[in-house]
Amino acid sequence: MVLRTCTALGVLCVALLPAWGHAPAAEHELHDHGHDHDHHGHDHSHDHEHDDMQDLMAWVLDPAAGVIWRSAGSITTMEGTEDLAPTTAEGWDRVRHAASVIGESGYLLMRPDRQRDDEDWGRLSEAMTEIGGRTFIAAEQRDAEAIFDLGGELYQACLACHQRYLIDKQPDLMMQ
Repeated sequence: MVLRTCTALGVLCVALLPAWGHAPAAEHELHDHGHDHDHHGHDHSHDHEHDDMQDLMAWVLDPAAGVIWRSAGSITTMEGTEDLAPTTAEGWDRVRHAASVIGESGYLLMRPDRQRDDEDWGRLSEAMTEIGGRTFIAAEQRDAEAIFDLGGELYQACLACHQRYLIDKQPDLMMQ
């Protein structure tokens, strides 16, 4: 029970970091109904929105997804096969923590300042929450096969969202 509480508190702290990292603009920098303008009058309000989403992905979602993906399946080389499933309580705790972060991130994506104006955004955000919850349970049960399957579901949810909202809006990212 204590571990679960500490994990939930840690998730909350990690989830809030992106919001804490962006202090509001000084009063003299806010013009035109709250839009951020530089001294040349250029509107940069969308820059902060992009930075906030980028931070959420880079500092919260990507690391958590990476833990799940690196904790499932196996790697086969000429030397043999390495099972990636955790073998210690600490390893399973890392997967549980990552699953909690993924689950809570679905809620973070549905915040009014991040939410998009269509049903797909809500559906994909809810999928993150649902996958995170099922992955947490699988980690509690130390079910390596379920972690592998859920890692695939997580990948598909990420891919669907990126295809809809990232790649369509920034095709140059596909070239990198």
